Order: sequence, then C-alpha cells, then structure tokens
Amino acid sequence: MTIISKPQGMRTIEWTPSLSVGVDRLDHDHQMLLIAIGLLENELMLSLENNRIQSIADFLGRYANLHFAREERLMTALGFDGLDAHLVEHRDFAKWQENVLPGLEKVKGGAFGDSVIHYLSDWLAHHVREVDMRYAPLFLEHAGEVQTILRASEMAVPLAL
Repeated sequence: MTIISKPQGMRTIEWTPSLSVGVDRLDHDHQMLLIAIGLLENELMLSLENNRIQSIADFLGRYANLHFAREERLMTALGFDGLDAHLVEHRDFAKWQENVLPGLEKVKGGAFGDSVIHYLSDWLAHHVREVDMRYAPLFLEHAGEVQTILRASEMAVPLAL
C-alpha cells in the first residue's frame, strides 16, 4: 500500500494527547480510525487501485462498529447518563457509512472523495473531543471495572475485521 506523508491541505486530523479519553483500548480504537481515514484519504488522492479504496472503506466501517460496540457495552454497564444521546450519534454515523462507504471505489478522488474525508475527519474530531469526553470521567472513576469489562468482552467475541 502506498503511504505518503501528510501534505499541506490534507484533511485527516492527527492524534494528540488532547484526544485521549483515558482508556487505552478506546484511545487505540480512535487512533486506528484516524489511521484508516488517513489511508482512505491517501488512496482517494492517489487514485491507484479501486479495490484498495473499498477495502479501506470496509475496514473503517467495520472497525467503527466494533469500537461503538465497546463504548456502548461500557456505558451500559456503568450506567452512563448520556447513553441515549451517545447512541444517537453512533446510529447517525452508522447510517451515513451504510449510505456512503459502499461503492466509494468508484469515486477516485475529486469533490465527492474530498467531502467524504472532510466528513469523516470532522465527525471523528467532534465525536471524540466533545461526545466521548462526556463519558471519560465516569470511565476513569471506574477504571478497574472498565478493564474487566473490556477483557471479558474481548475474550468472548473474536475480532472479525
């Protein structure tokens, strides 16, 4: 896969400590989503192989769903007050990805490809900085329980990406 450094004007956001929610597994998920968005942006910009564009888009969608399931499991188990609003955010994104990501390989750059990357970058930045930060204090307060829940759920469900 061709990976290029981030040139001026690329839209993908970069990971910084300010994006940390204080749970390593969730921070790793967020980093993986950022990487996938960056790879998708590279492929759309380079317009090399359509199947790679779709493979990255498919991975991004599956990984986002896996990540959402992790967050939702934790929020439910810990009784997070903002669960319903958070679920709406996840479901709205899931609808968007179901409508936009399939068939993305036909785009090969251009304005639509740019709009997809803008949406993904803006959505993830907003979601992590504003929406996910709302659960961070609760998860930090119950750090031991969070780790137990994550370990149990990862042992019970194999990673099927």
